[in-house]
Amino acid sequence: MTQNRNPPAYQEYAASMLASKEFRLMTLEQRGFLYTLKLECWENQQVPSEHEELAKYLGVQVDEINRAFTPSQYKFFSQYADFILCPELEDYRQHLNGIREAKSKGGKKSASNRASKLKVEESTNLQVSSNSLVKLNSVKTSQAQSLESGNTTEWVNAYDRASDG
Repeated sequence: MTQNRNPPAYQEYAASMLASKEFRLMTLEQRGFLYTLKLECWENQQVPSEHEELAKYLGVQVDEINRAFTPSQYKFFSQYADFILCPELEDYRQHLNGIREAKSKGGKKSASNRASKLKVEESTNLQVSSNSLVKLNSVKTSQAQSLESGNTTEWVNAYDRASDG
């Protein structure tokens, strides 16, 4: 069964984030904003770069965006013409997709190998079955030939006489 769904989560090491100078220098509000943007970028790949549009998108006031979005956060994001994305998360997404593709190729190869093996086994079984039928037919043929010969009639007559007596 193929599931063409996006990965549900990304992995992040707390020690790496806490060791980051940029993260340590942020206020709690800025840290919360950072994680909100990261979660949005994970789920939607990107967010609007224009502060007014980003405020609408996140359902907050523009002044909250202006206060929370500091130059130190640019280490975690890349800004393009009209959107922001998180390169770290995009790299991780590509890594997960690579794993998924490798597993898919491996599964297809394994299925192909199994199918080939089954075909060989079926072919072998058919050969054995057809050989068995040939032997069976030859036994029946020899029995039929025996019955046709005169020896069978003598034996049957002898049997009938013995059972009558």
